[in-house]
Amino acid sequence: MSVLVQVISDNAGRETLAHAIERRRDEIRRAWLERVRADLSGRDVDAAELVDHADGYIDRLTQLLRGGSPVERIGARAWTDIARKYALTGIRLGFDIEQLVREMSQLRSVVAAVLASEGLSSELLHTVLDEAIAASAAEFAHVAHARLRAAEERYQLLVEGAREYAIFLLDAHGRVASWNSGAKRIKGYDESEILGQPYDVFFLPEDRASGEPSRLLAEARVKGEHKGRHRRLRKDGSEFWADVTLTALFDDSGVLRGFSKITRDATAQVEAEAAAMQRERLSAILESAVDAIIATDSSGRVALFNRAAERAFGCTAADAVGRSIEVFLPDARFPSISQECSASRPLPGLVSEGGMFCTLGARRAGGEVFPVEVTFAPTEIGGAPYYAAIVRDISARVRAERARREAEARLEEIADNTSAFIYIKDREGRFLLVNRAIETLFGLTRAQMLGKTDAEMFPSDQATKFRENDLEVLARGTAITVEEMVPVDGGLRTYLSVKFPLRDEDGEIYATGGVSTDVTEQVEARDALTREVQIRELFVGVLAHDLRNPLNAIIMTSAALLAARGLDPPAAKNVERIANGARRIAGLVDVLLDFTRVRSGAGIELQLRAADFHEICRHVVEEAVAAHPSRRIDCALEGDPAGEWDAVRIAQVASNLISNALAHGRVDAPVSVHVRGTPSEITLEVRNANAGAPLAPEQIERIFDPFTRGPRADGGGLGLGLFIVDQAVRAHGGSVRVESDVERGTAFVVTLPRHPRV
Repeated sequence: MSVLVQVISDNAGRETLAHAIERRRDEIRRAWLERVRADLSGRDVDAAELVDHADGYIDRLTQLLRGGSPVERIGARAWTDIARKYALTGIRLGFDIEQLVREMSQLRSVVAAVLASEGLSSELLHTVLDEAIAASAAEFAHVAHARLRAAEERYQLLVEGAREYAIFLLDAHGRVASWNSGAKRIKGYDESEILGQPYDVFFLPEDRASGEPSRLLAEARVKGEHKGRHRRLRKDGSEFWADVTLTALFDDSGVLRGFSKITRDATAQVEAEAAAMQRERLSAILESAVDAIIATDSSGRVALFNRAAERAFGCTAADAVGRSIEVFLPDARFPSISQECSASRPLPGLVSEGGMFCTLGARRAGGEVFPVEVTFAPTEIGGAPYYAAIVRDISARVRAERARREAEARLEEIADNTSAFIYIKDREGRFLLVNRAIETLFGLTRAQMLGKTDAEMFPSDQATKFRENDLEVLARGTAITVEEMVPVDGGLRTYLSVKFPLRDEDGEIYATGGVSTDVTEQVEARDALTREVQIRELFVGVLAHDLRNPLNAIIMTSAALLAARGLDPPAAKNVERIANGARRIAGLVDVLLDFTRVRSGAGIELQLRAADFHEICRHVVEEAVAAHPSRRIDCALEGDPAGEWDAVRIAQVASNLISNALAHGRVDAPVSVHVRGTPSEITLEVRNANAGAPLAPEQIERIFDPFTRGPRADGGGLGLGLFIVDQAVRAHGGSVRVESDVERGTAFVVTLPRHPRV
């Protein structure tokens, strides 16, 4: 079925149109609102307000259709009141005239589409709606123009009336384009002399040199505006602080038109803020100061009393303010203080002629008097003279100084009543301090010795040695102990000197100190004892050497008698006893000879040959088992046994260690002999269970010393067995260590290289 298009030109046709519009009002309103919102691209718009405007246009449209007026009499004025309301709303919502016309066109399209869906159309309808669009555009332009004119008038009044602000415009190149009275007052330029000038005339020379004017314009152009506080220049060259707002101005197409600039003189504010900050800082400094600070007015009355002063004097600031300063500083006479402050003398009334601090007596609120150091200084507050007193409680210092003097006096008494030499020298060796013992010994006074060096007081040889020892202390930075020969009464006496560095507060050595004690008698006794020991050791060596021949004769004769087999059993037993005793004595003689060789510096002689370590140890263990049939000896042999050693000495080492273990171990526990071989060395470990407490560290330290015997030794030896073990192992280039604890007992562990370097 074709769409019926009916042209309506009479009153009945108008009624049909009006009726159709009213009937489908909600549909028209909804469709238009959807189009408006879509066109606004998500802008937040009050729907109710737009619906009201849609209803207004629909009501006026139906009214005009039913009015019966000829088409030519329906003009734009029929829409004036509705259009004005819509124009006001559009301006408030941020519409421009193009957008407003577009929204009205959307309304016409919606109405036409709804009527067309019913087969209705009318040239009159389009004419009436075109008049509505024209009226809306005209009213929007009229309202916008009126508002702009009013805003410009208000802006001009504001600009001209804002005497506290410099408000002016710059063109796109940064030249001054307008000037208000506030700008003239603040910057000093008349309008005629500043218009057209570049705005960098307001900048300091260093700011112009750094390019700051261009930088600020660029920042405003990119970001929209610049705000900040800067130093600026007036016409007369004086500087002032300015709060600046620089705003970029663009036309509708985004082209830069220029800049607006608002400047406020902030000098007074900056100065006030600085003064307030200074007062706050001063207050904070005064309240946090360690020293008491008291300020007085010109009459000497307390005007300020900080927290440290409250603590020092034991009263509050409220109690102190208004009282005379002489209440707190009785010795500080205010008239003389005021006079000397006026003469600008340093630290008035409190400095001696030598420039050192003098002390005053201060009085606490409770009446206690205590020593203080005080500095007075004149100042001015609000044009009135004031005097600030910085008071430092030196009670602790005075007590410390008194204690130091007392300690020095006691030390001096101690130093002067000792027989030892006590002295201090500077880095160049000059005496700074000597005690009475030095004066007495050398017959010189301290005044004669102080400032002199050893070279000026002693023979060259002794002075050189003294200086060498002092230089060693300076180089090492630690104490040394040396024996020094001191010339006394034409001879030399031996002094044991402890020399040490003296350091200042920074840790730098500024002098050396020394304590020297006469040890001549002790040294002579030591030397005599050394000589006596040497003689005894020589005697033992000679005796042992001379005993070998008769012992060999006894051993050989005993062997011959036993070999003859002509002796009866009792006689043979006696000869066997003689032979065993001779062999035991020969063993002791060998040990004494070894000891003598070691003590003489010759050391133990070695005859290195290829040997089997396992075979040596196995033979020694068998001999020990035969000699002690009631004891158990466990032997474990591991690794390669081949190497180069003195087999006799190795057997001696193993025998002495096994004998020691049997002598000191528990009789109900076995002695363990363990040999372990590695490619480069071989280890012999002999371990026994402790018969008592394990060896203490101090016992282990001296266990290899000669003539040292364990607590369970049976008295059958000389105490040289372990000494010979240690020396024999050392001669092979090896080492021996001792382990002793409760759980595993005591062990001697010998480590030997396979091929010693003798």
